[in-house]
This record gives sequence, C-alpha cells and structure tokens, in this order.
Amino acid sequence: MIDLRSEPRVSWTPSREDILLFEKALPRAVITNAHTRQSRIARELPNYKRQYVGVMRNGRRELRVTLLHNSSNAVRDGSWLTAYLQVMGGGDNYGHVTFDPRTRRITELFPNGPK
Repeated sequence: MIDLRSEPRVSWTPSREDILLFEKALPRAVITNAHTRQSRIARELPNYKRQYVGVMRNGRRELRVTLLHNSSNAVRDGSWLTAYLQVMGGGDNYGHVTFDPRTRRITELFPNGPK
C-alpha cells in the first residue's frame, strides 16, 4: 500500500468529468485489448471497484486506475477504502489502467500477473 501523501508523482485530483470520461472509454477498451478481452475483467467489469489517482508523467496529466474485484482480499477487508493499492500478483482480481484525459484515450490496460 502507498500513502498518497508521500507519493511524489501524485500531483492532481481527477475531476468528476475526468472520471466520467474514463468510465465511458473503459468498456470498449476492455473488450478490444489483447490482455483483457478474454479475461474476467471483460466478463465481470461491473464487479470491479476502482481507485483513481492523478499523476504527472513527462509534464502531462495521467489518470491511473486500479481495478479491484469484489471478491479480492482488498475489497473484502476494506483496505481499498483507506489506502491507494499497488498489488503485485493476485491474477485478474486486480487490474491497472492509465487514461490520458487530454486525448480521452486509455493508454495502458492489463490484469495483474498470476496469483
């Protein structure tokens, strides 16, 4: 877990519009992405909670989103509500997405590695 207050890359708060634009782009991206189109993420997208964080990379804003399945340990124990999670492993209980709010495009999308 990462405390957002100490993470130097975290530098802006996504607006409601940023999140809505991301959510509009996500379903299509999931079913067309080679890493996710055959995954549980594609089949059960409504069953994933999200954590949103704004970061700067090369002078540009990025929205980073962690996907957490309702059956994941982080959702079941509630830890996702109190800390930004960067989970290694865990399979498709977790996924990571990067969204460019300027271009309104998802630039990275992948499930976690095997459990």
